[in-house]
Amino acid sequence: MKELTQNYVHRLFIAIFERRPDRPDTLNKSDAVCKPIKFLFDYFDRQAEKPWSELTNNLNQADRDEYDRLESQKVAHIWKSNCLPLRFWVNIIKNPEFVLDVEKDTVVDANLSVVAQVLMESCSFDPPCIGEYSPSSKQLFAHEFKTYNRWVHEYYGYLSQLRPVTGADMNQYLEEFSQRYKIDRTDALSNLYQYGLQSRQMISGEMNKRCSMYSRFQSLFQTDK
Repeated sequence: MKELTQNYVHRLFIAIFERRPDRPDTLNKSDAVCKPIKFLFDYFDRQAEKPWSELTNNLNQADRDEYDRLESQKVAHIWKSNCLPLRFWVNIIKNPEFVLDVEKDTVVDANLSVVAQVLMESCSFDPPCIGEYSPSSKQLFAHEFKTYNRWVHEYYGYLSQLRPVTGADMNQYLEEFSQRYKIDRTDALSNLYQYGLQSRQMISGEMNKRCSMYSRFQSLFQTDK
């Protein structure tokens, strides 16, 4: 069974982590990545550069710089993975009906969950340790994990070397994006209002009554009493 699906899984991972220009023609092809992703990943890199060695007392001064460098890389890697492949791609893989008009039965769902798990494990900072007691879903792709993990590291490393995206670049990108995909704001607000009205009790129950948002939220529906 694995031989039948391996090629498709391999091609999927190539599509996710391939280093190539982004598809929208409004982007600068030399950027080779969607600008918001580059902008966000650079932010993660800056925020991860902290003196992590101050949290431990087991290091001498000579080892602190190397420890800080490695910890900064690990933290940034985790943030990037949670933001893009794990938050976006894993969700799409496990739930293709979100973007495609398809139905999935229990067998397909189980297989897609295995593929999603492989992606999750591959996004770890270090390749997963596979042993005889590891789940069968991990053992199935034991030989591929090292390669996929390397692809993830190379992808993040490549993005970090690209030209930085400035705030002005992001503003221009978002303006172009909003012009390209016109949204009916009245219709969008109407749908949000209907959702809030239907879920008013549940949302109110989750809010802290002492929070300023609570009274503002309640005021939206006072005319409906």
